[in-house]
Amino acid sequence: MSKRKFIIGIESEEILEVVSAKHVPLTITVKQDNSWLVYKANFIAVSDNKLILTQPTPDVADSHMEPATDQELAVTFKKGYHKFLFTTQVIAQEQFEMDPGIFIPCLTVKLPEQIEKIQRRAYNRAKVPHKATIDVKLWRVDAPEETWHGELEDLSAGGLGIRAISDSITTIEEDEQFTLEFIPLEGQEPLSVTCRFRHAFEVEGCPDKSMMGFQILGLEVNESGLRTLRRISRIVAVFLRQDKMTRHAGLSRN
Repeated sequence: MSKRKFIIGIESEEILEVVSAKHVPLTITVKQDNSWLVYKANFIAVSDNKLILTQPTPDVADSHMEPATDQELAVTFKKGYHKFLFTTQVIAQEQFEMDPGIFIPCLTVKLPEQIEKIQRRAYNRAKVPHKATIDVKLWRVDAPEETWHGELEDLSAGGLGIRAISDSITTIEEDEQFTLEFIPLEGQEPLSVTCRFRHAFEVEGCPDKSMMGFQILGLEVNESGLRTLRRISRIVAVFLRQDKMTRHAGLSRN
C-alpha cells in the first residue's frame, strides 16, 4: 500500500451521510476476551454528532453482541473502488424512528474523527509464486500447545488458503480461531495473523490433501493491525508481479 489516505472533517461526515442515505452495509469487528468477533449492520443516519447503525447481527451463530458504552469498534465498508475503515465508540443501544411511528432497534456510535481510504486492490488474492514453498504453522488462539502445518496457497488482506494433509486436520472445526505464522518472502521476519477457519475441501488430484480457507481478523482495529495489513498488501503485490513475470517467461519460450 502507498501513502495512507485519511478523510477528515466535513468531507468525512459527508461520506457517512451518503452511505447512510443508501443504507450501505458495513462490517464491525470487536475483540472480546481473546477472540475477534465480526458483525454485519447497515448505516441508517447521521444525527447530532452520532452515527446510527442497524442492530448488528453476528456472522456466526454464537457471537451475540452485547455492546458496552464506550466500547471500541472497528468499522469497514465499501464504496466505489475503495474500502473505508474507521474506529469509533459505542454510545448506546436505542430505538430509531425510520418512519412516523415505526421504530427499529439500532446502535448509536460516535462520529469518527477520521476515515481511512484504502484501494480495494489491497484485498486482491494472489497465489504463491510458482515453485515457492511457504510453510505455515497454526495453532488455536486459546490452545497454543497443539500445532498444525500446511503450505501457503494464496494470500490477501482479507484471508488466505493453505494446503494441509487431510488426516491431520480432522479435529479442526469451522469458525474456530487460529494464529497463523509464516515467512512470506525470503529474508523477512515471520508474519503472524489471527484467522478464523472457514472451510476445507479436497485438493483436485490429491485426495490426501485439503485446501483450508481462513479469514483474517482484527487488522482494522489498531495501528499494529494496520501495519500488518499494509505489509500483506506489499507481499501480495510482489506475488502478483512474480506471477506475471513467470507467465511472461512461459509465453516467451513458446
